[in-house]
Order: sequence, then structure tokens, then C-alpha cells
Amino acid sequence: MSNQGFLKGRKATRFVLSLLGLLLFAGSIPVVANPQLASSLLKASQNRLIAQAGRQVLYVNPATGLDSAEAGRSETAPLRTVTFAIAQAQPGAVIQLAPGTYSAASGEVFPFMLKQGMAIVGNESNKGKDVLINGGGRIISPSFAGQNVSILAAQDSEIRGVTVTNLLSRGTGLWIESTNPAIANSTFSGSIREGVFITGNASPTITDSQFVRNGGNGISVARGATALIRGNLFQATGFGLAIGGTSTPVLEDNRIVQNKDGIFVSDSARPTLRRNIISDNERDGVVATSTAQPDLGTQASPGNNIIRRNGQFDVDNATAASAAVTIDAVANNIDPKKLFGKVNFVSNGDTSLPPSPGATPSLPPSPTGTPTPTGTPTPTGTPTPTGTPTPTGTPTPTGTPTPVGLKDIRGHWAEGFIQALASSNVINGFPDGTFKPDAPVTRAQFAAIMNKAYNPAARKPAIEFSDVPTSYWAYQAIQTVAKGGFIAGYPNGTAAPLFKPEQKIPRVQIVVAIANGLQYGEGDRAAVSRLFTDASTIPSWAMIPVSGALGRKVIVNNPTVSQFAPNREATRAEVAAIIYQSLVDSGRQPALQSRFIVIP
Repeated sequence: MSNQGFLKGRKATRFVLSLLGLLLFAGSIPVVANPQLASSLLKASQNRLIAQAGRQVLYVNPATGLDSAEAGRSETAPLRTVTFAIAQAQPGAVIQLAPGTYSAASGEVFPFMLKQGMAIVGNESNKGKDVLINGGGRIISPSFAGQNVSILAAQDSEIRGVTVTNLLSRGTGLWIESTNPAIANSTFSGSIREGVFITGNASPTITDSQFVRNGGNGISVARGATALIRGNLFQATGFGLAIGGTSTPVLEDNRIVQNKDGIFVSDSARPTLRRNIISDNERDGVVATSTAQPDLGTQASPGNNIIRRNGQFDVDNATAASAAVTIDAVANNIDPKKLFGKVNFVSNGDTSLPPSPGATPSLPPSPTGTPTPTGTPTPTGTPTPTGTPTPTGTPTPTGTPTPVGLKDIRGHWAEGFIQALASSNVINGFPDGTFKPDAPVTRAQFAAIMNKAYNPAARKPAIEFSDVPTSYWAYQAIQTVAKGGFIAGYPNGTAAPLFKPEQKIPRVQIVVAIANGLQYGEGDRAAVSRLFTDASTIPSWAMIPVSGALGRKVIVNNPTVSQFAPNREATRAEVAAIIYQSLVDSGRQPALQSRFIVIP
């Protein structure tokens, strides 16, 4: 379908109105548990379609274009870069992209900072297969500090028919913060972290797009965001979707296949799922942690999701026992033998298996040369809320970050990790306002920190340690993480095992506990020997979990990144950094920049 014809005169009006008619008569108005939300999001997207006729149009072609004030008004005399087009464009303009690669090598400066109502349009008929945007640069996010993104969306903006890739460290394709863009018929693939990050009070509409082979997540949803996410493919990525904070997105008619986990829901998020196919994921189809409560269907609003053939569980309710969360899953096609935790499952009578996912779409070609981040612009149109200073580090996507005034961490190598975990109440300072980052950590203290960080569900029977009475201050935390599979005790003959709560914990035990509790499994043992000059000092019993943690970029080594120092007592700073990295891996925290993170 050509995007040129619908932007010209009466033909444009006829096309847009007929397209709107097709949308309406094809049943695009959602029937969901929250119809007001879905309807309002869809209506906003349709209104933008109607408004496209008569807008300023600038044409861009990286092969034949020229960046000048006179160019860009026709396909025969296009601009060369999107960067120049955005600078020249009025709010509400349409920037029409010719097939080609838009990267630093072609003169682009990233990120693309869209203006209100602006549309970036490529080739919708093939989901942007031949219109490639590849690059990234720094922004300052009001809710997540410094980030590396390809495109920053604006209010009422649109992205249609393009492929977006950010190959830079911890790169995100599209960042949406407290705005309501419409994204359609596009591809987000190959980004180092995720395809799209939605945060603040954003309310985007994302339809008929592909999220393939991104390093972290297809889409991340945080804070109090809402979103209508419909008709998309999520395939061969980390988590298809990672949904946290207090967000309430609506997911309809998506295919979520062959990922690490299909949908990972954390914090107090309440997503609504209707008519999705969630199958063939390596571990779980849908997993809920903390106090999250996904809505998979109710008596009043049947789910009609197909959640089958996932490696571990189709639905995994791993929420905290104290939260007493039951997941409603009424009128779905789910294997009842693959449910974990409290799930109110009612079958819709369909037990057929979904079709095979098929081949994973290939990644677009990389641009020539190595992309370099450009600048550190402050996003326009996304102001920092009054009275809420930009946090140091990157806080967890739960609530409003509170600056933490720990007076002895400024300039410390682990400042960002400590600040982020302190902001989310995973770790605390001392009454005198210090954190004591270089002080050692006892096994009991470490258990308490893990309990706050993971709040794990029980996977193993309780263990009554002979040296941890019920009156001990960390008794409950130790019990919780032990039942969660994170820690075990020491043999004590025929008596109950010992825990040794006051023993200083070495670094290797920290990594092993996290890897066991989060079930990392075995990684590349050869990488351990290659990256650590002291690999021979790692106990043989620890090699499997250490290799698994290394593969997930959980290990942090200071002062020398090539020395694991497995038997040295861990410091409070090291515990904070390693736990933080595990939360990054699970999709609960955005990544931080640090030269001490071991990259396999």
C-alpha cells in the first residue's frame, strides 16, 4: 500500500475515510474487561488517521536526498536525513521515508526527538522491512534517568511502517514517556535491551507490529502506564512483554511465541489479556511475581486466550504468599497440568493446540561501522513533574522515586546500584545517614535483602535451622528465601542443619544463591575460565551457577573486572550491584552503565 497517495488532496480523504470504515466494520472496537480504555485509545488513533490529509509532508531518501531548506517537498527532491526533516518540520508533519537505512553512516544524529503530532511513515505493507532505522543516543528520562534510545515519541505522534534497531549498549528502540503515540505495522528487532519502553502515564496504541530477537524484552511497561497492544507478534526475545509498576495495559490478539518467558508481570501491575496466543516459550507462558495480578478472563469477560506448549508452566502464579493473589483465567485454552499457584482456571472447551510458530523473522542488516551515541538531549514535551527531582541512578518501576540521601556513597563505584535499590526500599542505610558500602555482609543480612528484592514463592519445604530460633530478627526472611530455593544450610550431623547467620558471606555464595533461586542453570563454563584470571579458585560446586550468572550479566567485579575473587567477603556495595543486575535480567530494572559489569 503506498503512503504517498493518501497524503494528496481528495484521494487522501477518500482513502482515510474508507480505511476508517474498514477498521470499524472489521470489528476493531475491542471487547475487553476495560472497554472504555481500549475504545478511547483506538479512537485517538483513528482520529489521527482522519487528520492526516492536508498535513505538511517532507520526503526523505538516504541515497538520493540533500539536506537543504528547499528540499523535501517532493519524492523527486527529497531530504537526506530524518534528523534534518524533524528540525525543519512543523508539529503535526508527516515525514515520509523511502526504502533504505537511516543510521549514523547516512548522516543521522540520534535519538530522533519527535514533535507533537508528527508521523514517521515508511512502508506499512511489509512492516518496514526495507525502511531501517538503526542507531541510538542519550536522553534524560524523568522517571528512569539516562537512557539510550533510537526514537523518543511525542504526544499524538505516529510511527508506521519502519524497522527500528538500537545496537548500542543497553539500547531501546522506541521510548514512550507520558505520551500517547500510535505505532502500527512496524518491526522492532535486534535492540540490545527492548524494542519499546512505555513509562510514566503513557497511553500508546501499538498494533500489527513485530517484536523479534531483542536482547531483553519486546515491550517493557512501567510506572502507571496504560496501553492498547493488539495484533502484534513477539518472538525469540527475552520476555515477550515485561509489565511492572502499577501499569494496566490491555493485550489483545497478540502472538507471543518462542521467548524466554511469554509475559512477565511484576510489582502491582494489572494487565488484561484477551484472545492472545502464548505458546512455545522456553519457560513460562505467563508468570506473575510480587503482588501482580494479570486478568486472563472473568465470567463477565471471557479470556479466550490460548496458552499452551510452554516449557515449564502455562500460567505461573509466583506472587508473594502474603499477597494472597489468585489469578482469574476464565474461558481459556490452557493445559490444567501446567498451572502453578492459585489460578481460577475455567476451560472454554477448546483443547486444540495452536499452530507451530514457524521460522523467526530474520534481523535487518547492520549499518556500516559502529554506531556512536550522539549527545545527551533532554526530551521536550516530557517535563519532570513539579517537586520530583530527577533521581540519581535508575529506580525500580514502582511508584514515584524518592531521592535517597546516603551521605557516604557519592562518587562510589556502586553509587547508581545502591541509589536505585535504596529508592525502591530493597536496601536501607543506617540511622546516621550512611550506607557503609564497603562493610561486609552477614548471611542473615543477605537473606533479608534477598527477601525484599525477590519476595520469592515457596518451591521447597521449610527448613528449621538449629541456630536460627523463631525469635531471631531475620528468622522469617531466612525461611522465605530458603523455601524459595535461594539458600541452604550446613550439615550438622544428625541434628538440624546450621545456617550460620552471623557468618560473613563470601562473593561466591552470593552469586550461587541468586543463580539457584532464579534457576539460571548452567552457562558457558569456558567463558568463566576465559574472563576470570582467578577462575581456578572458584569451588567446583559453584561452577554451574556461576557460569549461569555470568551469561546473564549478573556478576559485577570491583576493582578489577577480570578477577572474580570468589572467596573474598562480599561488601554491601557488591551485594547491591549483583542483586541489581539480577533484577535487570528479570526485566524489573532498567540497565545501568558500569565498567565493572562482566560482559561475556
